Amino acid sequence: SPDLAGDFDGNGVPDLGGPNVRYAMAGGSLGGIITALTAGAEPLITAAAPVVGGGGLSDVAIRTENGSVRSAMILRLMGPLVLTQRSDGPTDDTSCAAGQYSVQVRAPLLDDDARTEIACVDGDLLGPDDLMIVRNLSNGEVACAGATRHEAGRFRVGIASDQGDRWTIELYENAAGLVDYGDCTFEGASPMPARTIDTWEVASGDGEGLCANCATFGQTHYAAGDLLSAPAAGFGRRRQTPELRRLVMLAQTALERGDPINYVGRIFLRPLTATGVPAEPRSVLVTHTDGDPNVCIATGYAMARAAGVLPFLPPDAPAHLADYRAPASFGVAHPGFASPNDLLLGYHAIEGIARLARHPVSGGGEQFLVDVDNLSDGLSFFDPNGRDPLPEDMGGLAPVRPDSPLRWSRHSRAVTGPSDDGVWEYEAGAPMSGLVSPYVEPRGIHGFSAIYDPNSPFDMAVYMFNMLGRYIGTDGRDIPYLTDPEGHHCLEDSSCDYIRH
Repeated sequence: SPDLAGDFDGNGVPDLGGPNVRYAMAGGSLGGIITALTAGAEPLITAAAPVVGGGGLSDVAIRTENGSVRSAMILRLMGPLVLTQRSDGPTDDTSCAAGQYSVQVRAPLLDDDARTEIACVDGDLLGPDDLMIVRNLSNGEVACAGATRHEAGRFRVGIASDQGDRWTIELYENAAGLVDYGDCTFEGASPMPARTIDTWEVASGDGEGLCANCATFGQTHYAAGDLLSAPAAGFGRRRQTPELRRLVMLAQTALERGDPINYVGRIFLRPLTATGVPAEPRSVLVTHTDGDPNVCIATGYAMARAAGVLPFLPPDAPAHLADYRAPASFGVAHPGFASPNDLLLGYHAIEGIARLARHPVSGGGEQFLVDVDNLSDGLSFFDPNGRDPLPEDMGGLAPVRPDSPLRWSRHSRAVTGPSDDGVWEYEAGAPMSGLVSPYVEPRGIHGFSAIYDPNSPFDMAVYMFNMLGRYIGTDGRDIPYLTDPEGHHCLEDSSCDYIRH
C-alpha cells in the first residue's frame, strides 16, 4: 500500500517500526533541540544524541549569531530602529549625496530584516553633541539617543511601535547633554529642533532624489510626502536593560511547552512511561562543540545540567539533590574544582568566547579556547588563525588542555541513595549517559560536519560521526573513548573492527 507509513516495498506490511523495536534518535542544531525534547517525551526512545542543541530557547535566541534568529526575535525586541548612515553618493539604497547622512528605518521582515531610506540630512545637523528624538504619535512612546561613540553623525533609536503608527523624527543641535535619556525630557526649557522629519521625504524609482530601494519595505511603497509611519511592529527595548531582559523572560513563558530543557529530566531521572511500552533504560549523550556561537554552548551545558549529566553542586550538597552533585572523587581527579560544572567555568568553556583571549598559547594563538575533553589525546594542532587544522611540524599550535580531560558520564538512572556514588563510575555495557565537547576549531564553531583536509592531524568530524554511530548502535551502552581509552582513535580513520566498510 503506498499510503502505509513504513511500507517501503508496498506489500502491506511496515518494514520499519512497530511496538517491539528499540528506537534511537540523533540530530544537530535544530535537530539537536528536537532530539532532546523528543527523547524526554517519547518512552520508546532508548538512546539519544542531541548534537549542538540547547535548552532555554530564549537564551539561545539572545546569544546566537544566527542572522535569521536575530532578525526574527532580537530586532523585534529592539526595533524598529531609526538610524543614520553616511552616504558616499547615490546608489540603489540611498538617494543622498556624498557627505550627507541617510536617515533610515531598519525593522524585522518575517525571519529577515530590511532597511529603507526616509530622508537625507546634511552632516552638520548630526554632530557629536547633537540629539535625535523619535516620537510615536499613535501610542505616545518617545525614544532618543546621541551620536554613537564610533562615529559622529551615526545615530540609532529604537521606538515601540505597531505597523502604521505615526512618527516624527526630531534633530537637535548641541543638545546631547541637556536631556534625560530615561524619558527623553529636557532639563529646563525645551530647545527647538533644528530639523523635523514627519513625512517620507524620498521615494523609490529612477532619477534625481530617488533610489531603487528607498521608501520601500517588503511589498509596501511610500510616496514622497506621505505621512511618516512605522513600516513594521516592534517593542523598541534598549539592549542591556532590565526592560529588555524582562521582555525576554516573558517571551520564554510562551516557549516553555516546546523547550527541551523542560523535557530532558524525563530521559532517565524521572522517565515517562506509556501503557504497553516496556520500561527500558534510556540514555542521552549531550554533544556540543567548544565555543559554539550559533546555538550558544552555554545553552547546551544548561540542557546537560537539567538532564542530570552535568553535576553542578559540590559533594556535600543536600541529599535530595544527589543527582546534581559531583562525587567526592572528582576533586581528587581534578584538583581545584568541586564539580564538572566548576571545571567548565574555570576554563571559561561555558562562556566560550574566544575573542576574550582567556587562554592564549605561545606562538600566536591568542584566541584559542580550552580543549576540555581532549578527544584527540593531544594530536590536534591548529593554525594560529584559530580556524584551520595544521600539523605541529608545520607550525601548528596546541590549545590549552586540562591535565586530566573531563569526558564526563554517568549511569542512565537516578541516584538510589546518599551513598550511591557508583552512578558516576563508567561501566561499558551498561546504559550510560554523558556529556562531550569535541574541539573542532580553537575559536569555536557550530557542529563538526565540515570536510577537512586529508592531511589534518586529527579529523574530528569523522571521529565524532563514528563515535555517535557507535553510541546509538549500542543503545547507549558504549562510549568508545571511555570504553577503550587507548584504542578509541580507530574512530578517526574508521578502522575500528565494529565499523562496517
